[in-house]
Amino acid sequence: MEEYFQNGISWNGVPSGHTEECFPTESVQLQVAELPDRLTEPVAYHLRFTFSDQDKELNCLQDKQFIARCKAIHRNLIQELRKLDYMYQDRYTSGFETKNKKGETTRAHFHLVYYSVKNSDSMRRKIKRYLADTYDQEVNGNKALMFKPQIVRSKTELWRYPIKQHFDPSLCNGFASDELKIMHECAKESYLKTVQINQAKADKADDS
Repeated sequence: MEEYFQNGISWNGVPSGHTEECFPTESVQLQVAELPDRLTEPVAYHLRFTFSDQDKELNCLQDKQFIARCKAIHRNLIQELRKLDYMYQDRYTSGFETKNKKGETTRAHFHLVYYSVKNSDSMRRKIKRYLADTYDQEVNGNKALMFKPQIVRSKTELWRYPIKQHFDPSLCNGFASDELKIMHECAKESYLKTVQINQAKADKADDS
């Protein structure tokens, strides 16, 4: 998601079997928002966390116990944030990933998006403390943990992004089951299209 949000990659085209309401074709760019200390309206946040205890060759991704632990940390963090009432209207989407924008295997990480009226810095500190103190995870540096408010130009794109790869409805809340399924199908097809485009660019670069 970091490439999507930070570089403003647009996902265009309507997946087969869906309408443009499911998959808008207008160009979408989401930017980091500048916030006041106190919020009167909910603001969108994007959290990306990459698990720190991974070997360079990523053999850990074949370890069922490692994957289970990552998913437990992921799930438990969400529940901790819910207890703190961080998610506005208790609505959020989240997903676990092991692929990058080129479709290549990468370090295990997850994305979480939600709206909140809470203070951005306070939430960031709490998230970092929880992951570091409870699970001894590395949380310093943007590659380890990125948590930023977003300027949202499409709520549809925002909610769908975390569920473009692995889809677990229990890691989302505030949406009907059928709605989540359609969101996942649209996001997955868009992700696969992005992978194809990036692979074609890489192949062209290799031939030049």
